Amino acid sequence: MPSFAARCIFLCCIVFFYLPFAWANTEIVNFVAMEGSLTPSQAQALQANWTVLSAVAPEKLLRVPPAPLGTPLADVCQPSHGASCSHELWLALRLDDPAWRAYSRFTLRVSWPASSPADFDIQVKSAEALFNELQAGGLDNDFDALHTGRRMYARIRVVDAGVRVPTADGSRERVTPEPVPFIVILEPLYFGMLPASVAPTVAFLVIVIIIAAFGIVPPVQRYLGRVADEVRQETASSRTKSD
Repeated sequence: MPSFAARCIFLCCIVFFYLPFAWANTEIVNFVAMEGSLTPSQAQALQANWTVLSAVAPEKLLRVPPAPLGTPLADVCQPSHGASCSHELWLALRLDDPAWRAYSRFTLRVSWPASSPADFDIQVKSAEALFNELQAGGLDNDFDALHTGRRMYARIRVVDAGVRVPTADGSRERVTPEPVPFIVILEPLYFGMLPASVAPTVAFLVIVIIIAAFGIVPPVQRYLGRVADEVRQETASSRTKSD
């Protein structure tokens, strides 16, 4: 069946070529968009020097110096109430853009090269949760809240995960790690579970499965049926001769 084999090889090559390869480490957080409020002064402070992700600009390339090797992720830049810390980065997530109003669930994905050993921690906070932390930090005593819509905030912390090279005297060489480059992507989740960037791949695989089901399975079934008939005929002939 050369035509059948050729079709199988062709489909396998397409699927293998189309599937994305993982050349980087990835950390993902899925969350539900929530309405929130901030005081006017806090809303103004949080917008200053914070990277913004939105439907217009959902992807950014950033760099953050990691915390020293061995630092627990929970202790990196802790406590932090929006104050400046070199090992963390705060993002403003604008989820109420017109293109995203129909979506209630989102995913925030961080990808960094395998050549930069690091561990990432991602926390997504509503405006009210961040408001409470800022109040705990004593940064604002104005309780006149201002509605901010579906704007949320993400905190990304980085710690070094490399291996120190032993020196001649047996001690570990202490080298200041370079800032870790990473790409952060904010996407809506289709049906509450499927990232927008993955939807084309899933659609393609569905098409391949349909083609395989209707274009490949029937010929295979007919071929196997003919083989089974030949086996039955040979078995019946051998029994007749033996009798």
